[in-house]
Amino acid sequence: NLDPTYRSAEVDALRFERYYRHGLELVGERRFEEALRAFDQALALRPDNGEAQAQRQRAAWYSDALSFWGVNWSQVIDGLQAIYEHQPGYADVTQRLMAAQEAWGDDLAETGRWCQAADHYGEALRVKSSAALQAKQRSASVACVQATPTPAEAAQDSATPQPASGGPYAGPANSAGHLAFA
Repeated sequence: NLDPTYRSAEVDALRFERYYRHGLELVGERRFEEALRAFDQALALRPDNGEAQAQRQRAAWYSDALSFWGVNWSQVIDGLQAIYEHQPGYADVTQRLMAAQEAWGDDLAETGRWCQAADHYGEALRVKSSAALQAKQRSASVACVQATPTPAEAAQDSATPQPASGGPYAGPANSAGHLAFA
């Protein structure tokens, strides 16, 4: 007969170690959903183990972040940034964070939101520099400045009345260069 209480603490310690190591191996293989299950099994045996909790949290952040890839850049970046702040060398978080910031910048640039695009390119450059990304950031910054009126231009545009089409000032200008009344 087997005694279920025989060295149960030692057996649990060995099981915890195996589940925890297996979780780390799965993270290394980029199999995050399976890693989460392995960490959960380890934590069922030692719920207060801080390192297992941290590894599980990073795997969850990474998995959640990638589930929003191409759909919600803010969610992707928030998740990857949380990992990057705690462990920049985790999986491929550095490359993914840079790519997500660049992709969001590209999306913003395509819709003419140059200032926001320049900001995201700048954030990507803070993670990792590249000549292509620097060129995108410079172009977006130039477009931002060109597209943004100065306060004086904005005030002048809003203070100058514009003739309405077909209004009382419609028609050709007279010889003095003023619009003739209709």
